[in-house]
Amino acid sequence: SVRSRISEIAEADWQPASYRDRSQVAGFQWRPKSWKCERRFIVRRDPVEPGEQLSLEGREWHYWVLVTNDSERSADELECWQRGKANLENRIKEAKLGLGLDNLPCQSFHANWAYLLCTLLAFNLLAWLKLVALPEQERTSYAKRLRFRFIAVAGTVGRSGRRLVLRLSAGYPLLNDFLETLQRIRGLARAPA
Repeated sequence: SVRSRISEIAEADWQPASYRDRSQVAGFQWRPKSWKCERRFIVRRDPVEPGEQLSLEGREWHYWVLVTNDSERSADELECWQRGKANLENRIKEAKLGLGLDNLPCQSFHANWAYLLCTLLAFNLLAWLKLVALPEQERTSYAKRLRFRFIAVAGTVGRSGRRLVLRLSAGYPLLNDFLETLQRIRGLARAPA
C-alpha cells in the first residue's frame, strides 16, 4: 500500500519543503499491482501541531501524496505546482459557503438550475470585482468577509436634488477603501452601446 511505501522512506531522504516551516518532501518510484507502469510518488509531510486533532495517519505527521510521470522537476517543485492547481476546492467552498450554493432551495430542476446560474454569475462578478476594483489587501478575501466589510454597511439612501445619494457613517472604518473601490468601478471603460 502507499502507506507502507511511505513508512519505508528513510529519514535521510526527506528534504525541507517550501510549503511551510518543518514540512518535508520525499519521493519514490512504485507500480501498484493493478497499474500497467511504474509512477513517481511525491509525498509531503507536515508535523502535527500541539493540540491539533490527531488523524488516523499517526501522531507525528500528516501526509499528502501526488502521483506523476514527471521525472524532470524536483519533489518540492512538483508539490508546489500541484498545490497551486489544487486551489479549485477553495473556489467550490467559496461558492457553497460564501454564496449559498450549499443548498439548492427549490423543488424544481429548472428553478435550481436558474439559481445555480445566478450564483455562478455572482461568483464571477465577485472575482472580477476582486481583480479590478478592491484594495490589494482584500483581493484574497472570501465573499462572507467582503459582504460584511463592503455590502452590509449601515447607511441611508436619500435624495439630493434629483439624484439618489448613499450616506455612510463617518465612523465606518473602511470608508476610504469603500470610496476608492467605488471610484475604480466608475473609472472602468464603459462598454460600447
